[in-house]
Amino acid sequence: FPTRRSSDLFLTALIGLIPNCAASVILTELFTLGSLQFGSCVAGLCAGAGVGLVVLFRTNHRVKENLAIVGTLYACSVVTGMLVNLIF
Repeated sequence: FPTRRSSDLFLTALIGLIPNCAASVILTELFTLGSLQFGSCVAGLCAGAGVGLVVLFRTNHRVKENLAIVGTLYACSVVTGMLVNLIF
C-alpha cells in the first residue's frame, strides 16, 4: 500500500496543472504501480484542465483574474483529493 503523505496531494495537483496529457498519464501510471494514493491521483486529475488554461490566458488578458481561477482550481483539486482520501 502507498504511504499516506499529505504533500503528495499538493504536488500531484500542481503536476495536474501542466497543460498536456502526459501529466495525466504519469499520475495514472504511478497510481496503478501503487506509488500514489487514490486521493492524490484524483487531485492531480481534477486539476488537469488540458489546454483550457492556455486558452484562458490567451483570451483573457486580466492576469489577476486568471491567477484567481487557477488558484481556485488548484485549491478545489487539493480539497477533493483530501476528501477522497478520507472516504477511501
